[in-house]
Amino acid sequence: MVVALATVLLTACSEAEKVSSNMSQDADNFKIDRQITVINTRTDKVILQATGKMSVERNGKKTIIVIKTGKKQFKKHLIYENSWTASSIEQIESSPSNPYAYNFVVNPKAIMHGWTDIQVVND
Repeated sequence: MVVALATVLLTACSEAEKVSSNMSQDADNFKIDRQITVINTRTDKVILQATGKMSVERNGKKTIIVIKTGKKQFKKHLIYENSWTASSIEQIESSPSNPYAYNFVVNPKAIMHGWTDIQVVND
């Protein structure tokens, strides 16, 4: 009886659910390029956009992004969202020329003056 129930439950999982699970696992293992976009919902301006091989974890209003930038190199970014922001994460095509290419863009004109200070640091 237990075996029959387990078989029914396992076969009830749709192909789409399996593919979604596999893609999420591949993305978390830095095999899939993603793009995250954060938009100010009151002005419709893009505040931030990041692309690359990244793992994304949502924890309440905080989004943790880890981007693979080299064979064993990673960068971590935290995004704090509020009632004025919305974000989307999508799978995109990889860059065939550089598997570790990534882009992280902040639109300072879309951020309210005094809300945050932005510093760019080159390693």
